[in-house]
Amino acid sequence: MTTGVLMSLRGRIVAVALAPCLAFAAVAGVAIADRMAQRAEVVQVEDLVGLASRISAFVHEGQRERGGSSLFLASKGTQFKAELVAQRARTDAARQGLA
Repeated sequence: MTTGVLMSLRGRIVAVALAPCLAFAAVAGVAIADRMAQRAEVVQVEDLVGLASRISAFVHEGQRERGGSSLFLASKGTQFKAELVAQRARTDAARQGLA
């Protein structure tokens, strides 16, 4: 009779101790999954910020090329040729930065 009561008591103690442990594990699992999702979003935002920066640099160089082309055409091709060639190279380099 004592063995049956002892096993029942042991089972109760295990059940009482196991319930909070399982609850803690579940909460910890949800928290870890949430942190992983946040980290993935941060990585994606970092990638997009880098892309936006490269796009901005490309657009800026394109605008500079447009201005240089305007000066070259306004001079009827007699001035600013070297500057325009150099600017086109910078624009091409910025475009390659997007790849």
